[in-house]
Amino acid sequence: MAGLSNDKTNVWDSGGHWFLALAAIVLFANRTVAADSPFVFRDVAAEVGLSEPLTGLMAHAAAWGDVNGDGWIDLFVGTYADRPIEMYIAGGAKGPVPNRLLINRNGRFTLSDQKSIAWLGRASGAVVVDLDNDGRSDLYVTNNGRLGRENLLYHNVGGGQLEKVTDGAGAPIDLPDDARSVSVLDFDGDGLLDLLVLASVRKDETLLFRNRGGMRFELSEAIPRDAVGLGLAVGDLTGNGWPDVMIGGPNRLFVNLGGGSYREATELGPSEPFTREDDSPSCGIAFGDVDRDGDLDMLIGSHHKRPWAKPNALRLLLNDGSTPKRVRFEEVTDRVGIVKYPIKIPHVEIRDFDNDGWPDLYTAVVTLRNDRIYPAIYRNLGTSRGGPPRFQETAFVHRPDFPGPEDYVPSERSAGFYQRLVANCKTMYFAPGPSGDFDRDGRLDLFLASFWPRFPSLLLKNETTSGHYLDVEVVGTGKVNRNGIGAMVRAYRAGQAGKVTSLLTSEEIATGYGFCSGQPPVAHLGLGHVDVCDVVVTLPHGQGRLVRENVDADQRLVVHVREPE
Repeated sequence: MAGLSNDKTNVWDSGGHWFLALAAIVLFANRTVAADSPFVFRDVAAEVGLSEPLTGLMAHAAAWGDVNGDGWIDLFVGTYADRPIEMYIAGGAKGPVPNRLLINRNGRFTLSDQKSIAWLGRASGAVVVDLDNDGRSDLYVTNNGRLGRENLLYHNVGGGQLEKVTDGAGAPIDLPDDARSVSVLDFDGDGLLDLLVLASVRKDETLLFRNRGGMRFELSEAIPRDAVGLGLAVGDLTGNGWPDVMIGGPNRLFVNLGGGSYREATELGPSEPFTREDDSPSCGIAFGDVDRDGDLDMLIGSHHKRPWAKPNALRLLLNDGSTPKRVRFEEVTDRVGIVKYPIKIPHVEIRDFDNDGWPDLYTAVVTLRNDRIYPAIYRNLGTSRGGPPRFQETAFVHRPDFPGPEDYVPSERSAGFYQRLVANCKTMYFAPGPSGDFDRDGRLDLFLASFWPRFPSLLLKNETTSGHYLDVEVVGTGKVNRNGIGAMVRAYRAGQAGKVTSLLTSEEIATGYGFCSGQPPVAHLGLGHVDVCDVVVTLPHGQGRLVRENVDADQRLVVHVREPE
């Protein structure tokens, strides 16, 4: 139901064109999705204080996270600062714009004045997580070489103050020249979140940093260094309680056998779905339970060089009972309603945007028509007669003429094509586009960070008429990390906890998936018409289960891990 409040929390123990950027901000203000779309979003960047501090920047990283501990998610935006100054001036800035930290105060944002954050480099990915289990969210930022040579590690010393500690942290200063996405996982089960930093070109190396505690790290060889790519996702695909890793680009899957030992999966089912001729290269990866059978399925985005000449589709792969010894996925892309897009679709997520209990498919693209914004979300229509779920395309269906004659030159390079998109304001893709409920109304919003200084970044507030929901936060201790990352959260009909046929929906707590994006470490469960449910939290690494019965919907449930059950 629209308008549900989340106030209650249940705690369990080029130069001279500055006016174009201003006009674009005004143009985008208060745009909404048309009434015929099942999803309703409104760009509120200007009204909540984001437009001015983000004017003219070139963004390639974005991460949500509660930096100051007030219960409202803050926003980090990482930027490129190595382009000609005329590009930034054209967008309304005085020059290159440094990284930004925006503090969320009851749904409005103010720019942090911390000097250590205002880094001028090539930020390409970021996560906001608690790396030392002290109850405060830290920040890690990857740097894409050329300008500045180090990734950035920040320790939260309290009150939202972030101290740059890269030099004293050990391994994180030894980094690839071309770092891209970053994710976190406790790959060895010691209760500390490790960092997986992805390199995107063959000459560089992907690096896994083992967390040794006290904000110090060392290199691990558990994931091979040649596993380079663009985007990644981490989650338990095999049901053994240990985090597996899928890397987009080469599409390489590494299965955790327990205790932090990995093998690369090469037997990918009878159709070998991870490799496909038109998948060159793939990009962002997301896991989620789209068919509500309790295990994690997979969504793959793409980073094709010329998609306007040869459109490409998101790829959906259903988990067909994978185990550590036998990985099985079924490719269902071509038969569930997924259509091809004539634009890059790098960032992807599987989240429930209308709270109907069926997770939707999302990529960080918008189409613009008649003063309205259509975010690229495939609505999950559910399953029928035991088959895979069907999906309804809700963005490009309103733009059947794209690309138009003015947009498409067959031999054109991508730079010219996207410059024309910026000028035409018809369709745009974004590198990062993490979801998160910034206003705590129980509906997932979208932050779309613009890579083009003349095109504004968007904060799309979700105003969709929605069902009931439940947000679940797991506070770990001991062998479970403080953010509960890796915990699988399942909702069942009241009084039927653990009964397979009564499963309503599920989501694993994760962050740093898709492409260059960080999400809040909270499981968001859409419940549809159900207003009371049972919740089962399966802790990572075999640390037990936590069961909460008859939980009221439309709240945040905080589950504290005390001892394994």
